[in-house]
Amino acid sequence: METSGFEVVTCRLEPCVELAVLREVLVKRGQVMGLGKRGLRVTPGEDRYPPCYFAPDGTVEIALSGFYLADAMDFVEAIAQEVGARAAWNWRRGVA
Repeated sequence: METSGFEVVTCRLEPCVELAVLREVLVKRGQVMGLGKRGLRVTPGEDRYPPCYFAPDGTVEIALSGFYLADAMDFVEAIAQEVGARAAWNWRRGVA
């Protein structure tokens, strides 16, 4: 099976945070794009962090192509802390 080379890691913000609150935090950290009912995408302002997708149900997806897992985790955990949540990591990683 051929893949695109993107490894996707997921976590969940607990408790779930409203997208409006999340957007206020994300705009400080990079460029935010609304995805309608699918949530928000943030492209961090620092090149060492990967793009992240925040769904309305609290799920966060991170595409790791060319990025370090530790950097991605630091980025998401800092956001979670700022909004009063924690990142619960799903270690069943997949390739998209």
